[in-house]
Amino acid sequence: MEFLLCAYLQSGREAEAQKPIGEVKALPKMKSMYGIDADPQVFALLSYSVSYVLELYQWEEAADLALTPGTEFGDDSITYLVRAIGSARGGYAEQARGNVVEIESIYNQVVAKKLPFADWVDQVRKEAEAWADHAEDKNDHAISLLREIAEKQKRECLGQQVTFPLGKCC
Repeated sequence: MEFLLCAYLQSGREAEAQKPIGEVKALPKMKSMYGIDADPQVFALLSYSVSYVLELYQWEEAADLALTPGTEFGDDSITYLVRAIGSARGGYAEQARGNVVEIESIYNQVVAKKLPFADWVDQVRKEAEAWADHAEDKNDHAISLLREIAEKQKRECLGQQVTFPLGKCC
């Protein structure tokens, strides 16, 4: 359904893109196939709403994107990132910076609880910070942050090549 949503959005079929979103909303509550309590419907609703506003360049809607009820701890950082992007694209630097602060709060909680996804939340924070920097005309710092993220992803990707003998990466 996610690929279908993206295909609809990328081909300008906005009305049809609403169908998978509606279908996911209508699904009954369920458990993850990985045996954890996470409801995949909740994350799907989060990612679909994010995809919708970003793919359609709806910056005002992105800046005001509602938190998805029932998300797992840490997932709200995605919404705050999208809010930072929307705010920065709309010229609201202070609002973008406020979303960075929200992600920093989540990151600090993740670190305090010694959860395994601290690096991921920190990367989300850096991306949001880069957008806030851009909105404040601090483009050199924004680019520096994004390069740091890209280099880390490249190193991780190269490390994964060891497990993919055909040289496929990420």
